[in-house]
Amino acid sequence: MSAGFRTSSYVRWSDMDLNGHVNNARVVTLLEEARIQWRAQMTNIAPVNRANQTVVASLQLDYLTPTEYGSDVDIEITVARIGTKSYTVNYAGSQDGMQVFRASTVMVPMEQNAAGARPLTDIERQELSTYQTELSNEGEP
Repeated sequence: MSAGFRTSSYVRWSDMDLNGHVNNARVVTLLEEARIQWRAQMTNIAPVNRANQTVVASLQLDYLTPTEYGSDVDIEITVARIGTKSYTVNYAGSQDGMQVFRASTVMVPMEQNAAGARPLTDIERQELSTYQTELSNEGEP
C-alpha cells in the first residue's frame, strides 16, 4: 500500500465565481489536472493517446469548505478499487492545511475503437495497485 500520489494545483484568478471562491466546475478541472499529472508519471503504462483512452464513468465530489484564490491546492490521489474493467480513484484536496474537498472517479479503459470498455491489463493492475489504499476489489465492473 502506498501513501498515494501528491501534487499541487495552481488556483487561477479566473477560477473564482461571484461568491469570491473557486467555482464548483473549476474544482473538477483541478481534479482533472491532478489526474493527468498522476497518469503521466506512470512509466509502466503506455502514454494516454487515442489508442489508450480512459474515460470518467462516474464522479462524486464533496465540497467541505470553499476553495479560495491565493494558495495552491494540494491534492492526494489514491486508488480505492481495481476491478476487471474499471478502477476507482480517490482525491483529497487541501488548501493551507485544511481539507477543502474529497472526490472519487470511476475510470474505465476503452477499446481502441471506443466500442466499449476493455479489461485492465496485468501491467495496469500492477501499476494501479501501488497507489491502492483499500484492498477491496468488490463491486465490478
